[in-house]
Amino acid sequence: MKNPLIYFYTRVFTKTHNLIHLLVKAGCSKEYISTVITAILKSAGITAKGSISCQTVSHILMEGYVASQIQLGFEMAKAEKLTGSGDGTSHQNVQYYAQHINLKASDYKSSDGAKQHVTYFWALLHPLIAPVKSQSRTGT
Repeated sequence: MKNPLIYFYTRVFTKTHNLIHLLVKAGCSKEYISTVITAILKSAGITAKGSISCQTVSHILMEGYVASQIQLGFEMAKAEKLTGSGDGTSHQNVQYYAQHINLKASDYKSSDGAKQHVTYFWALLHPLIAPVKSQSRTGT
């Protein structure tokens, strides 16, 4: 027999975490996540019990970040070859640098263990984080 607690966790919490990630990606502020979820449930005729605090949303987002870093490390360790690339741009005289990693990773949706080319976003660096080489405009 299935453990009801594990079933509840994987079915409810995982789906709630996925919904929170989706709302944040869509631009919803952490402060309004609980309000938005409650409104959605209310429109479907479901009454929500409790709420999700801003701190809980922050923890869920941090867990997702840590999980993605672990996944990236796992894929990099398994990869035969990988390529890193980066580029920079400026916005209102502020430089930003993005870095990506390209590799062949397992396709987890495929049953035959096929590999596919994937690109992982590695970092977005800001001048306060990454030092920028100063260049003279006069060439001296």
